[in-house]
Amino acid sequence: MLGAGVFGSKPDAIDLGSQWLLGKGNRTDTFTAGDKFTEHLRGDHSMDTVRGEIIAKILRNDPVRSGGYSVLGQEGLGRLASGLGDVLTLGWTARNRNERTNGRYGTSTSVFVGSYNYSYEVLSHDSATGKARVEITITNETTINSAVHPPFLRDQWDKYYGVPMNTLAELVNGPMRKKTQKATWTEELNTR
Repeated sequence: MLGAGVFGSKPDAIDLGSQWLLGKGNRTDTFTAGDKFTEHLRGDHSMDTVRGEIIAKILRNDPVRSGGYSVLGQEGLGRLASGLGDVLTLGWTARNRNERTNGRYGTSTSVFVGSYNYSYEVLSHDSATGKARVEITITNETTINSAVHPPFLRDQWDKYYGVPMNTLAELVNGPMRKKTQKATWTEELNTR
């Protein structure tokens, strides 16, 4: 693995992308608090939106304890163009943005993950103080379709191109087969 010797035994985003392209590595990689992958996601600006959604759901006593973060839906075409630039410059633009924002934007992890799903479990909630202890899990599936789908005509693309390409990659169990990442951590949220 490219990053294992430098960052520990868990793969980093560069490793995960390389494994996906080559059809190597685990089908599912699990990360926890303290892992570089988890900490990058935890500190990413997208989590501000997710935390806000979780707090709103706790306050509504919403039984649905999951949701998703869509790069296109939340940040628009500019973010997609920025991510493409990060890939084309082999991360140079992302590293600069990451340094300028103290890790809130441009980590290799956030560029690799892009859009993702989340689920959460409320471990405790003190309505008097507004403090809620929550376990959050981010799940991302890396597929051919997730990497190359256009930001328009999505239903038609998925039906005629994306799903067939994903199916073929799964059938041959080789390069670009589905690879899943799960990152879980616990944190305290203020619901007031």
